[in-house]
Amino acid sequence: MKINIILCTNGEQLQRKLELEIRKTKDKQILGRTSGDSEYAMQQERKIRQLTSKYNKLCNVSGLLPKKQRMSIPGYRRIKV
Repeated sequence: MKINIILCTNGEQLQRKLELEIRKTKDKQILGRTSGDSEYAMQQERKIRQLTSKYNKLCNVSGLLPKKQRMSIPGYRRIKV
């Protein structure tokens, strides 16, 4: 029982860490897009997709529910890579 609680807590902490990292990267993508640096914006978009994939895998493996609203950033929109 104690092991399950520890795994759940670590999974939740990792989930929150990934959500934070995705939000930061979305902010960087917006910065690149608005400043006209399309290469930087594309690089950040690729990173967002990688982090989102990790996030979804973590949720599937750990049984945690994905909370997409925690990753939303006003002004963010996807760029075709």
